[in-house]
Amino acid sequence: MAGLARLDQVDPYTVPGAGGLYSGTVGIFTYGGLAPGVSRRFLAKAAPLVRRDDPGEAVLFGMMNHLHHFLTGDWGRRHWIQDDLLEKARRGMNLWPVTTYLGLEAEQRIRCGDFAGAYERMASVDSIWDEFDYDLAKTNHYWLPTCLFLEQRKLREAVRAAEAYYDENPEDLLHILALSSKAEAHTLLGELDAAEAGLTKAKQIVSRTKYPPAFHTSSYRTARLLLDLTHLEAALDAGDASGERAWRRRARRSARSALRVVSKVAYRQPEVFRLAGRNAWLAGRTEDALQWWRRSLAVAGRLGTRPEEARTAQEAGLRLSASAGAPGASECREADAWLEAAQRTFTELGLEWDLARFEAGAPC
Repeated sequence: MAGLARLDQVDPYTVPGAGGLYSGTVGIFTYGGLAPGVSRRFLAKAAPLVRRDDPGEAVLFGMMNHLHHFLTGDWGRRHWIQDDLLEKARRGMNLWPVTTYLGLEAEQRIRCGDFAGAYERMASVDSIWDEFDYDLAKTNHYWLPTCLFLEQRKLREAVRAAEAYYDENPEDLLHILALSSKAEAHTLLGELDAAEAGLTKAKQIVSRTKYPPAFHTSSYRTARLLLDLTHLEAALDAGDASGERAWRRRARRSARSALRVVSKVAYRQPEVFRLAGRNAWLAGRTEDALQWWRRSLAVAGRLGTRPEEARTAQEAGLRLSASAGAPGASECREADAWLEAAQRTFTELGLEWDLARFEAGAPC
């Protein structure tokens, strides 16, 4: 911020690297979750200042621009960086923006269901680690498989990958991601005690971290909401009235917290909106549930996050189909189309766990 203040006092065209400096505000205002609109204005100011004959500065700007749009929800390919420019910056030893960008693009591909494309980017990250022994490449080497296996619902592999990520990267913010991802996998496996233990540790880290970025805390809040709703459904199935009341309260709190934080992390919204719909459904608020599921489908469709779009379509379709005669049952006509779309996507993407849940008539 001090550098930006000084830069504002001179002609930025006379300052080498001014484009990169301006674009770096994305780390403060968008990644930090403070004011993405400020980042947008600085990116517009930075664009004409970037020296296109300097691959390092061009990739730094491109990476920051991509990070901003990755978090705010504009996933168009116009924000991607061309391979030839990445290679030039890599040869110039501009490893931080290159590695960061490759990790972001790989994660975006994973969440869109482009698993083959993600593997290509992951291989590029690994080559940087092999060639330069670069720590950030090592971090991505362990984080990206965690994302991949969790999205593919290869849950045992996800647990192992999250454990490796935790063990190999002794940093609090990275441990939030590792513990939350592992807890989500345990919850989906039905191992609720293990999930609770992991989220207890994650909560301790979040509590002692002064300004944890939304990128990290959104993972924790999402996993917490999923676990609380899983406990609530178990209590409902068991006829446990006291447990039901307790988990309803916790689920309401978790939903509020998750919805608040994902307003700053767009790619988490489809999952959290889907779970908010589940929370409303379990409370008997059918119309509210439908509104949340429609919001989830709309955001997932805009981002292109096909696995999560299919999971929302499946959950909405299954619950509506099983509740003919309940308020909102007129929507059941749409339920069939949602179920067909979900099954088609699961089949196309090879999501075997999701397909098995679909065939068992259970939400993902």
